[in-house]
Amino acid sequence: MIIYEKHFIDKSQYPDGEWKNEPDEICFEYKGYNCYIMRNSIFGHLNGYVSIPKSHILYEVDYNDVSNVDVHGGLTFTAFYLAPENREWLLGFDCNHLGDFAPLNAKLYKPIEHILLKGLFENDPSLYKNVEFVKKEIESMVNQIIDYKGQ
Repeated sequence: MIIYEKHFIDKSQYPDGEWKNEPDEICFEYKGYNCYIMRNSIFGHLNGYVSIPKSHILYEVDYNDVSNVDVHGGLTFTAFYLAPENREWLLGFDCNHLGDFAPLNAKLYKPIEHILLKGLFENDPSLYKNVEFVKKEIESMVNQIIDYKGQ
């Protein structure tokens, strides 16, 4: 169930693509968990997060200490998020890894790619991880969190 969608990033500098029409933040509920899809404002890629309840074994556990949760690119984020209603502990991942397309990577790194980044960032828009992809990854993550028993 979608709780809200927000559009707030100026995408006038983005290359054409489906990302121009996608929301920049989506909050939805899946199996009783608050879930978030948020766009990175610098590179334009999407990130996925699940709010961990205080009663769960993963509450306040750093992502580096979480095993057996398989998600795109691996877990890359844990922190408190100050939602309008309360403070939430988020566990998440991003979609700006080697082999991913982020709408602004090419523009931001073009001046120095010959020095440092040759071939590190994809320029193929078909490799963009869209809202549908991220939502499926989040749902898979929630299913794994529900069954999580630790190491």
